[in-house]
Amino acid sequence: MTTRTLVAAVVILSAAGTALNAATTPTLAPLRVARPTLRPTSIRQAPNGRAIYRENCKDCHGSFGAPTKESLRKYEKIADFTKRATLEGKTDQDLIDAVTNGKGRDMKGFKDKLTAAEIEAAVQYVKTLVKN
Repeated sequence: MTTRTLVAAVVILSAAGTALNAATTPTLAPLRVARPTLRPTSIRQAPNGRAIYRENCKDCHGSFGAPTKESLRKYEKIADFTKRATLEGKTDQDLIDAVTNGKGRDMKGFKDKLTAAEIEAAVQYVKTLVKN
């Protein structure tokens, strides 16, 4: 075999091998990895005062701060949070104490049901209900 023939054979076999590899090697789609949403573990989300109010207060004090007709008949001194006079002169701590410990014989306290942060969030929400 001459050198020229040998070189030609190597080139032909090499090309055939490349074509064979290309035909038999599967092409892989790019790997896509879902990235998790990272949230700091040391920071807690503040309680939603509106949701807490709706869950615990609206049955008596109404959805938007005005007591229901039934509550007005049932409870002589129920607070109407839509009236400025209801909250006038009261500090946040006064309101927190009322929710935590209850008010009179009709309103039971929520200290065993809600956290301090949840009570404070509900109080902050109640202050947004004043209309006049």
